[in-house]
Amino acid sequence: MKPVFGVTHPELYLDNAATTMIDPDVALEMRPFIEENYGNPETSYHLGRQAKEAVQTARERVADLLECPASGVFFTSGGTESNNWALKCFPALKIAASAIEHVSVLRSLEFLNGKRLPDESFCSNPFVVLPVDKTGLVDLEVLKKELEDGKTDLVSIQYANNEIGTVQPIKEISKIVHAANAALHVDAVQAFGKIPFSVEDDGIDMLSISAHKIHGPMGVGALYVRHGLALSPLFHGGGQEDGMRAGTLPVHQIVGFGAAAEKARVLMKQEDPRQRELLTWMMTSISERSNGKRNGHPERCLPGILNVVFPGIEATLLAEILDGKFGICVSCGAACSRGNPSHVLKAIGLDDVSIRSSLRISIGRFTKREHIQFFLSSLQAAFRMVRERTVV
Repeated sequence: MKPVFGVTHPELYLDNAATTMIDPDVALEMRPFIEENYGNPETSYHLGRQAKEAVQTARERVADLLECPASGVFFTSGGTESNNWALKCFPALKIAASAIEHVSVLRSLEFLNGKRLPDESFCSNPFVVLPVDKTGLVDLEVLKKELEDGKTDLVSIQYANNEIGTVQPIKEISKIVHAANAALHVDAVQAFGKIPFSVEDDGIDMLSISAHKIHGPMGVGALYVRHGLALSPLFHGGGQEDGMRAGTLPVHQIVGFGAAAEKARVLMKQEDPRQRELLTWMMTSISERSNGKRNGHPERCLPGILNVVFPGIEATLLAEILDGKFGICVSCGAACSRGNPSHVLKAIGLDDVSIRSSLRISIGRFTKREHIQFFLSSLQAAFRMVRERTVV
């Protein structure tokens, strides 16, 4: 924990599902491409060649973690752009997505459903919202039934949810989707670098990922596209990324993405059980000290996300007290949906009162046992302050 500007107490960051601290080793690899090797990778002189080589090395590192050919990895500005690209530029007449997808998926589908054409008419691109059970798992029987008529061209399912951490059975979903001659897009922003998977073994056609969830820089991500898939560019301009994504590449960010992916690949086997042990201990302690209950699947889940409902507690006030009094950063839901009731918690059957009482705690590579102990002791004091409706 360290002092931060404007806060007189130590800082404890427990919102790693929103973003993560850049790993010092990642920042070290990025620095030369900010200060010295600043060439445009599309130029032919030595600075450009160095930049191009660095981009290709990063692409290969990302591909290694995805277990796919490097030629299928196209760099973007992040998960939101990747999701928009996959959904808006694939030639689908009908798309199905789960009820707990990231807002960048759901808002893209809403846009497609009411897209205005040049002749002022509307192009109705229908989409279907697939229900989930109380743990957040997609109902596979509903998915099969939805695909029976053969009219759905694309299915978009998160690998793991950003609010409750539930991990979907993507390989099973892929078999169902492909049996209906549809394509599968997977938003793997939260799962990438946290749990092992292979895009080829899982049968994924398109997959969105981002660097800043794995201790890499903000502002860079990628879309994996299976070879031969018909996907048009979202951006038009130069011929960067094999003509698939126009725009000058942010070399330093891409280098950081590659470095973060490589470190995540190396550390995943030890980080997964370590983080799961910390969260299990945290949830056990919370259950013993309060009547808090976990939201999401208790077993099919990411190692670092814990979403808990505290009956009778206003979560926004609890989060404010934890921050203001103890320097602890937690959230009441996704950072992209700040201020809006969680559509994820509503989809798994929580009522409005329970949604307002839910808190997300998400740990990362730099979270230690003593941090969890400090959080648990601070939580008890924060409960008392919430009940007294005072922060004095």
